Amino acid sequence: MVHFKNNNGFTLVEVLISIALIGLIFSPLFISQEQLMKSVRTMSLRLNHMIEAATFMVKSRQEAVEEKQNEAIKKESAAKSFSGTMVYSQEPSKISQLKDIKDIYLEQVAVNWRDGNRARTTTFSSFLFKPKKEKKKA
Repeated sequence: MVHFKNNNGFTLVEVLISIALIGLIFSPLFISQEQLMKSVRTMSLRLNHMIEAATFMVKSRQEAVEEKQNEAIKKESAAKSFSGTMVYSQEPSKISQLKDIKDIYLEQVAVNWRDGNRARTTTFSSFLFKPKKEKKKA
């Protein structure tokens, strides 16, 4: 059995080994937290863009109704709260299951933005039923 002369505390080697072990245990946690924070930031940006896209879609739809446009519409706008563009389009649906139904339009807002050096696009889609008013025959 080994006998130590100093029974008052830890030696410097023991303290350094314990600090190294604690560092090895906690370093993956700090790396995971950093990745989690980046992911939360990206998802928050996407949510903000989708909210702004939905607002832009509603305003563009109202303008189209006021202008009585029934044809395909395409409108572009610079985004106010971030550096990017939003493109609104409204066109007859080209989905094969909906071709038999008249007056169904596909509305989309494509939000183009940059996340650092990466260009990103988020699309907000909706279907719109716009029946054409038939003139009553007298």
